[in-house]
Amino acid sequence: MVFTDVLLLGILWASLPESAFGKRNEIPSYLSKAAAVFVVLLGLASASLLAGAMTYMRGEALVRAKEYPSAEKAFRAASLMDPFRATIPDALSALYYRRYVEAKRSKDPVATELLISSIQWQEKAKELCPMEQGFHYRLANLFFEKYLLGGDQRDLESTLVMTGETLKVNPYLVEALWNRAQAFLYLGRAEDSVGTLERAVFVEPNFCRGYAKLAELTKWKDEPQSRSWESRAEKCREAARGRTLEESEHWMVEEPEPGPNTAAERVEDGESELASGFSPSP
Repeated sequence: MVFTDVLLLGILWASLPESAFGKRNEIPSYLSKAAAVFVVLLGLASASLLAGAMTYMRGEALVRAKEYPSAEKAFRAASLMDPFRATIPDALSALYYRRYVEAKRSKDPVATELLISSIQWQEKAKELCPMEQGFHYRLANLFFEKYLLGGDQRDLESTLVMTGETLKVNPYLVEALWNRAQAFLYLGRAEDSVGTLERAVFVEPNFCRGYAKLAELTKWKDEPQSRSWESRAEKCREAARGRTLEESEHWMVEEPEPGPNTAAERVEDGESELASGFSPSP
């Protein structure tokens, strides 16, 4: 794209209109020099971006070939050539997370450093493209993993911040709501967790895990409501059995089968009046 701009600028420069006297318009020498420098810089930027794109694609190929150290070198080189491409730090974050998982499995003490590096690269990706929901979502997961590793509650707060940012971009991302509910639960904020899960099953009525978790969280506080959530979870799981992936994608956004319409009918089925509908938490 930049290369095309340079080419068009050169053509425009060469085809300046002539005056009424048949002479080309006079341009001050300092402007000519400045324009020449600008065209050269634009050309260098174009070449750098092209090289960055090619190096990034090479890094992707190396990842597919499972040559991870070489892939990391390629991505780092690409980040220098094209420092504004958000997918490059995102790819580096993924590589560091892969190394973290391997280090954690072998109980290598370097695991924490690798996870922190993954977070730092993901934050860089988010800064370059703040409207990409995937970057916020992955950061939330990384901070939650860091909490599980070290037990620092500040990481849970960061998880809440990142899930909040994710939901600003896409309020219907149920996995972000699930992660947010988990973070609330670890912080001891069970009511907030319940409210978030109610919002999750509201936006995705066939979210089986949500119903099951709601049944668990309300078991000792509201037994009828807990039984209602468990009944919905079981119906959800039964409906999900045997479905192909494509069928499940459509099924996940369908409304569940309607339950009893009247309060009396719901009570007869062992369901509290609140179970027939739920309000998404703010």
